[in-house]
Amino acid sequence: MMTATNLIIIYNMKYFNMKYDKVIYAISIIIVILFLSTFNTRKDYNCSDFKRQPDAQNKFEKNKEDIYHLDKDGDYIACEALKK
Repeated sequence: MMTATNLIIIYNMKYFNMKYDKVIYAISIIIVILFLSTFNTRKDYNCSDFKRQPDAQNKFEKNKEDIYHLDKDGDYIACEALKK
């Protein structure tokens, strides 16, 4: 996925001297890496990530929705199979 910054850099690369091409390329790579690193920064929790049910319940209650799908049957009790 190309960003506007990358397109401007690539467009302007042909106007720079050859000695700047490697610097521009390195900057472009850094920009792309930083852009892509913003995706999927949230950890995905499963019931197997918790040792006890109250720990899973605390994580479940911190969110307004069941974003981790810890409550499979919809009774607002997370990871019921874990020991209390």
